[in-house]
Amino acid sequence: MIKKTIVTLILVGFLFGFFLIENQNVANQNVEITIQVVYSEQNIYEQQLNVRKGETLLYVLEKEMHVVSVHYVGLGHMITEIRDLKQSGNKYIMIYVDGKASMVGIDGIEIISGMIVTFKLE
Repeated sequence: MIKKTIVTLILVGFLFGFFLIENQNVANQNVEITIQVVYSEQNIYEQQLNVRKGETLLYVLEKEMHVVSVHYVGLGHMITEIRDLKQSGNKYIMIYVDGKASMVGIDGIEIISGMIVTFKLE
């Protein structure tokens, strides 16, 4: 009985250790994403970012460029300013991921390698 318990604990320990190593390897993988801020059709700022897989887009943007966001309960964070682009009046900063309008706030967007995130005032 004691031998079975010891063997079980050892196996659980190995599995737990393997799980931690695998998660660390995934977390240390870097991916490249592109951020675009559209001021007008002729004036587009673009920056490629090399980020760690698993980071949130909001965290990356707060770290890499000037971003102001507001948290709305049930909706998440919404960008109100990025670089020099500010929402005003009845125009809001819209987020597009790979050309499609995002249906979630900035903190709900999962980072995927090669993604293009575009911000436009509409």
